[in-house]
Amino acid sequence: MEVFRQNSGRYVIAPILAAAAICLNLPGSGYGMGASASGAGPVHIVLDKTWEPKSGQIIDCRGGWILPRKLAAANRGVSEPDTLLHLGAGVENVQILNCRLDATFPIVITGGKGHRISGNTIRSTSRSIYVVGGEQTMIDHNNMRSMGRNVEIRGDSKETVLYRNHLSYQLGGHPVEGWPGITNDDEPGAVGVYVFSVPGVIYLVINDRLIQVLSYGDTRITGTVVRENTIDLRSGSIAGFGIIFATRSEDSLAEGNTIFGGGIGLGVFGLDDGGFFYEPGVCSEDPEFYCNLGDGVCEFIGIGECIPGTKVTGGGRVLAPTFKGNRVFGAFHGFDAGLSKDLVFENNHLEKNDVGIFLVGYALESSTKVQGNIVLQNKVGLRLEDDSLFDVEEPGLEVSYNDFGDNKQSFDAYRLVYDDNGEEVLDVLPYLKSTTLNNNWWASAPCGFPQNQERWPNVEDPVAAALPIAAAWQAGEADAVPRCD
Repeated sequence: MEVFRQNSGRYVIAPILAAAAICLNLPGSGYGMGASASGAGPVHIVLDKTWEPKSGQIIDCRGGWILPRKLAAANRGVSEPDTLLHLGAGVENVQILNCRLDATFPIVITGGKGHRISGNTIRSTSRSIYVVGGEQTMIDHNNMRSMGRNVEIRGDSKETVLYRNHLSYQLGGHPVEGWPGITNDDEPGAVGVYVFSVPGVIYLVINDRLIQVLSYGDTRITGTVVRENTIDLRSGSIAGFGIIFATRSEDSLAEGNTIFGGGIGLGVFGLDDGGFFYEPGVCSEDPEFYCNLGDGVCEFIGIGECIPGTKVTGGGRVLAPTFKGNRVFGAFHGFDAGLSKDLVFENNHLEKNDVGIFLVGYALESSTKVQGNIVLQNKVGLRLEDDSLFDVEEPGLEVSYNDFGDNKQSFDAYRLVYDDNGEEVLDVLPYLKSTTLNNNWWASAPCGFPQNQERWPNVEDPVAAALPIAAAWQAGEADAVPRCD
């Protein structure tokens, strides 16, 4: 039976989930240790319940392992315990170093500050590192392989840094979806790094204790930095995502990362300005139990009904996402961006993808800057998709100083007309938005200025530049590169 599913932006809880969330008297017998912690050798630990370190604790396995009493592989993807380490509210400056971890949720962070996770080998069937809150978490030099999402960052997390990790996707086995203590057999999807927040309640069960993480209309994830990581999605997941900055993330930076394969290498997925959520509600007979409108949990456990929180409309755009110096090879879309504001995409290298750069929705506004990128050997270099669903208030996208010439097709643009329900495409029309495409290289000697103007509808004077315009722009020498009239 499905436990958690998302429906129209709200979380829906099936009866089995409510039972799992409230049945909190599961047996636990402490920590078992498979080898002595003394001496200079590896430390091996087997856990019967989730380890919850105290502030300042350093866990250094010296190459040893921390494992659950029952492995996920022996229990259809759900280890026992399903979470190995939990860093909760008020816990600060914990270090997890040089360990090998294998579980459904190896590391879960729901609060605190200043944690470091470094030099570990982490395997998971759902999320390798699940950050649902907290500040200044450093995740560096780890090797992670997940059947689902390697790093997911949610809630009001601030200044999370991922540096020089290797993230990969494991095809096969028994991936599971959900949260600690609350899982189902759905496929989480292959993801390297996924950053987002929505109003509502996240339920977790850690050591027979219900934890409720709350997000409101002004809750945003801020200051995430993803730098110099390698993400490999080539193991068969064409729908996989490399680095995604999504709904209500703000001031996120992806710099110097390398991504192989997948559906989307780098992505920006916000929410339409008309989209809405409900803030956390409370159960009518127990106001200390929070609920999401429509989840049915209050009725199931017999504590009344959910009194909904405030309806929140808008605010779902991705604010100020920045991508610099990344490399994407062999994805369906190298870069895919839509519902954002103040987007910067500079100095990236996109090669052998189906589409190099794909921009839709609010990414067509003047606040988007796409400059100095090298886009080569893709089926389509640049694709712009306007549609009848989104009211782009400030058209004026600027795409300049990029190399688009060495592709099967340099440029494609169109407008989709949807039916009133936004589901069926009724017509494909010429692209209408005001767009600046000056100073790019479009192939052919010397500049590749487009010969067939009908393929460049409603764009402002696409003055073309010669090679090497992108590299010259990166070096601050773009003025020295010839242009074509």
